[in-house]
Amino acid sequence: RNRLDMPQRCLKNSPVPPTNCTFKFAMVKQAKDALGLPVVVRGISTAQDALKAAAMGASAVWITEQNHFRSASSPISLLSGISSALKASEYAGTEVWLQGGVRRGTDVLKALALGASAVFADEDSVLFGIVKNGDNTGLEALTSYLRDETQLAMVLTHST
Repeated sequence: RNRLDMPQRCLKNSPVPPTNCTFKFAMVKQAKDALGLPVVVRGISTAQDALKAAAMGASAVWITEQNHFRSASSPISLLSGISSALKASEYAGTEVWLQGGVRRGTDVLKALALGASAVFADEDSVLFGIVKNGDNTGLEALTSYLRDETQLAMVLTHST
């Protein structure tokens, strides 16, 4: 067994095929206790899961498009319910991060207005930015575009 009490067969380099290696919310508390670091739970898609993660000591919950198959909703449509549930509970200090459905600065502003503490660009957008010019100038252009459009949207909505 390792520090997080994960069976040997679930470890990355295990010769035994992984079976029954599902995530359990108790692992959040084990990781926080063992590592002494803030823990972020990625792949949250319901308010109940967010509350369970926060109850086990998660510093933040991360709503991603990766779990989109479990839900008929887009990540940004889940955001309001999850952030409201956390704010109305004893875990109001738990941050909510969003990744998915963000392509414009107005999407960033919407996510922040709906309760996100942090907003991440989609992997597709980041990869396009990286390969656009063959160096990091494309990624710099992407981040500059998102920053400028977010600032403009904030000015137009008197959110500054």
